This record gives sequence, C-alpha cells and structure tokens, in this order.
Amino acid sequence: GFGDQHDQRFSGYRVDGILNKDRIDDGTLNGVEFDKTSCPYTFHIYPSQKEYDDYITNEPVVISVSVAAVFLFTIGMFLVYDRLVERRQKVVLAKATQSTAIVS
Repeated sequence: GFGDQHDQRFSGYRVDGILNKDRIDDGTLNGVEFDKTSCPYTFHIYPSQKEYDDYITNEPVVISVSVAAVFLFTIGMFLVYDRLVERRQKVVLAKATQSTAIVS
C-alpha cells in the first residue's frame, strides 16, 4: 500500500534502491526514451517477522556445538587408544624382558 507501513523493529535492516530505465517499453521496437533524472523510482525494502524467523535461528549454535562434540569425542578416543597401546607395550616389554632373563 501507500506510505511507510513497515514494522519499526526492522528499521535498521532497511535496503534502499533506485529503479532507472533508459527506455519505457511501450510495445514498439525501441521503446520510448526518457530522462533518467525526471522519473526514477525509489524503494525501501524491510524484512518482515516471517523472514526474521526464517533466517535468525539457533541452528548455527546447534551445528557448532555438534561439531565441537565430535572433535572432543575424537580426542577422547585417541587418548584412550594411546593409553591402551602404551599399556600393551609395557606388558609386551615386561614379558620379553622376563623371557630373556629366563633364557639367559
């Protein structure tokens, strides 16, 4: 409609535009030429509550926390694996030392 009917909460998100054309399409081959300074259209676009709800979500936080959880789980599994391999190596070394001592 006419006038400024946007939601005032979204005034900071305003995008301005100017629509200029070289020619008016009147159905002829070349159209009608007009002066750009005499007939520009100026428009202002504001988001609505629906668009705000569609684009401002907590989805990035959920994805970031999920990725961080996967990394922490991977680090934890690596540390557990490292401890198990280290313990296994100590057991193998102890058995090798013991069997070498028995053979000698």
